[in-house]
Amino acid sequence: MDRITKTPLKRRKDKIASITGHPNVIEAAAKLSALVESVKCSICLEIMIQPARIKCGHTFCTLCIENTIQFNKADEGTL
Repeated sequence: MDRITKTPLKRRKDKIASITGHPNVIEAAAKLSALVESVKCSICLEIMIQPARIKCGHTFCTLCIENTIQFNKADEGTL
């Protein structure tokens, strides 16, 4: 089938199919996925907002770590 007889949707699907199997695209997708994971807060599991690094070197959203600290302080006196 030549370009004239293919529908725009078919041409688009063919182009996507040829790109998604390309090694550079696969490698870039893997790197992007790793980057996104590295900026996620392990408390809320979302991309960090106003990241705050604590003494041990871990980083969380400022609001998440502040709330966690306050919650843990409230629980200190209870058993």
